[in-house]
Amino acid sequence: MKNSLIILVNSIVILFALSINIRNEIENTTSYLESNLSIIKSSLLTLAYRNERYAKYISLAVNNNNNQLGQSLVTVHHYPELNEFGFNRGQYKDNLLNGTLVGIGEPSPSALTDTFIFPTIDDLWAEKHHLNINYNYYYVSYLNEYFYVSSKYTSTLFRLPSNIFETQDYNEQRSYYKSEEELKKGFYFSQPYIDIVTKQKIFSIKSPIYSNDKIIGDIGVDVPLTSITSAITLPKALHSSIFIYLDAMSTQQEIILRKGLHIFWPIIDVQKTIGDFLHIHAEVDIRYVLRSAAPNIALVLILIILLNYLMMRVERHKIQQQTYKKEARTDLLTGLYNRRVLSSIVVNLIEECRISYNAVSLIVIDANGFKAINDNYGHDIGDAALKHISSQIFLLSRSTDICIRLGGDEFCLILPYVTQAQALKLASRLESSISTTRFCHHDIYTSITTSCTQIQPDETVDNALIRADKQLYQNKRNRYKAYKKTERNHQDK
Repeated sequence: MKNSLIILVNSIVILFALSINIRNEIENTTSYLESNLSIIKSSLLTLAYRNERYAKYISLAVNNNNNQLGQSLVTVHHYPELNEFGFNRGQYKDNLLNGTLVGIGEPSPSALTDTFIFPTIDDLWAEKHHLNINYNYYYVSYLNEYFYVSSKYTSTLFRLPSNIFETQDYNEQRSYYKSEEELKKGFYFSQPYIDIVTKQKIFSIKSPIYSNDKIIGDIGVDVPLTSITSAITLPKALHSSIFIYLDAMSTQQEIILRKGLHIFWPIIDVQKTIGDFLHIHAEVDIRYVLRSAAPNIALVLILIILLNYLMMRVERHKIQQQTYKKEARTDLLTGLYNRRVLSSIVVNLIEECRISYNAVSLIVIDANGFKAINDNYGHDIGDAALKHISSQIFLLSRSTDICIRLGGDEFCLILPYVTQAQALKLASRLESSISTTRFCHHDIYTSITTSCTQIQPDETVDNALIRADKQLYQNKRNRYKAYKKTERNHQDK
């Protein structure tokens, strides 16, 4: 007892010291990651709120429609060889706007009248902003089916698929397919997708453009996933131990931004909600924390090893003592109790029931024809028969019952809180279960004969067993007579 207490106290001290070191490392790492992710979230939300402001400004311009300025600054060209229309594709130098316009086929009259909003869009996009992530603006018109993007692309770089405005991906990304709840903020984050120009994986921050309360287009910001990865500044020691990903909740996707070594126990999980359905996670492998706390942990581990050795010695001694006790009262073949428990466990159980005025019954069980099984099939099959009988006794008994192998092919079941009438029903179940179950590869079955008795208040367990044995002998005789009578009836027929 004294040794156990010493080991317990030392273990608590060591674990406390260990937890303090690891907790400090976790807090430092968590704080560092949270500051990084907070900067990214702040940058993305800055883009989102700015984009919402642009959408309101452009919607106002659309509803006030003034086309003169746009016509004087740009000329919309048709490129038959590309089956496109637009400007700033590296072929005409007379346009004075910075963006690139691309549409499919020939421009419609209504598309030509949209030139008035391009200078307004350019002025908004030209605002100076200092963010730690890269991004690209765009405007898409649903009505006239064109893209206006902030970068200058040549015809070799920016080629729209001819059916881009008919594809399912394009249709699913349009704002008027979004619910009112999603549009309520004025912006939303799209699911990650492959950009048609850069072929990079990106996601967009979108805001709808309204004309007379009807959504006619989107203005948005494309953010490459790689720019988010590069914006997270990490110490070199952390590179191989961190796992960063975007969690697109509506599609149950995990988009990996940085993948370190395989993470077995990610104890640090820092996350930030970017949009309603987009989260960014950073998980750190426990090995990084352990390496950081290694100097202190090394000493702790040495102490733990010493304590474990002492505990192992104590535990081994306890196990040996328990094994000796168990073997002393357990039948090795069947795993049931042996006769020794009659003078200890059973006596105590009967006394407890007697004090509380509860009934105790017992069932004595004897295998039928066991000698014939041994003689005809050998002792291995005989042992299998005994194991089969004992397993059925154990399976059909309760946790409070005591299952005993009295010796040879005779068993006993002590049933606390059970009357003789209830014991008879259980005995009948045992006889049926054992006799109908095959127990080995030979096509043979075994059966049992039982007798039940209720232990009287002033009776010892030995006297109750003597009464039950007499009844068992009578039951076996009756069973044998019934068997012989049935055999003669068959012969007479």
